Amino acid sequence: MRFLLPFLVLFFFSNAHSQINNESLINRINDNGPWYYCDKIQPSSDTTIIQILDNVDHSFGDRDNRSFSQVIDLPDDQIANNIALKLNLECPASDLCDHWDRLASIMIRDLDTNESFELARYITPYRRGMCTITDVTPLASILQGNIEITSFIDTYVGPGHESGDGWNLSAELWYLPSENPDLESNKVISIYPREEINLGVLSPEEIVSNELNSEFFFEGNNQRVMAHLTATGHGFGFTNNCAEFCELTHILDINGMTYEINQWRKDCDANPVSPQRGTWKYARNGWCPGAISTGDIIDISDAIVEGINNVTIRIRLASGEEYINQEPTSGGWPNEHISLKLYVYSDS
Repeated sequence: MRFLLPFLVLFFFSNAHSQINNESLINRINDNGPWYYCDKIQPSSDTTIIQILDNVDHSFGDRDNRSFSQVIDLPDDQIANNIALKLNLECPASDLCDHWDRLASIMIRDLDTNESFELARYITPYRRGMCTITDVTPLASILQGNIEITSFIDTYVGPGHESGDGWNLSAELWYLPSENPDLESNKVISIYPREEINLGVLSPEEIVSNELNSEFFFEGNNQRVMAHLTATGHGFGFTNNCAEFCELTHILDINGMTYEINQWRKDCDANPVSPQRGTWKYARNGWCPGAISTGDIIDISDAIVEGINNVTIRIRLASGEEYINQEPTSGGWPNEHISLKLYVYSDS
């Protein structure tokens, strides 16, 4: 683990043409989906910018630099009501980016509670950089004080490798003062920070492992609860070419009340991070190469009870049938990476 000493704070002073109020800025960021590219998005003069990752080397070779962690000190909750995350992924100094699309994630850990949350999930492009900026305001209640941040890119190339030298990543949090704090949750509950689940796996008892089960304790009433689910599928060459190239649906069961979420991406060919090499135009399960995967946020308030709540995520084919992998290989199993967190908003 590495430690960041006093955090770097940058105050951005823009010219008259680029100054816009922060409420308009956060709306522009949200309207920029599903790609959330950085083009023409500039902070206003009263934005506080915190650099949380500075040109981090993600590579694999003599040293495993796929993961990087550090502790940072963030402003308290009085500084802003809206927060945006800017990610800038670049090729190394050699200009030789990793040739392949890699799973990538940024996690944060609350040092007081030891709870972990996924801040961002994205997939690297083929052989080129990318820049995205997204709204992370619902996480504002934990984006303050001392936290640990961990960046991970699942690359297997490094300096001198025939498939590129890896990646360099920088990231910033933009704290945007606003008179509209409606997007800031009062509390965040982590159900699955980022869980990898193999699909269609048969145990000796021939039970298929296509679901996750958990529980959480909820206190209080008259509160709105939103569930934020992000799921990306990985692996191909198995039955139905799962889990990267097969369409899956996710049934979120809260105390017996169910919500169906399908994150199939059939718009990858419209990605502004283009052109790329490889199969970047192909539809995929929950992601596109060179894009952030923001997941889906749904209202589950009606399913919540005071006390213990039971949570199940069932992963099924889009048809509703259970997935069974009948073509196992020595290269592993089809799998999904799933994160689930709850945003709690007080109505008072």
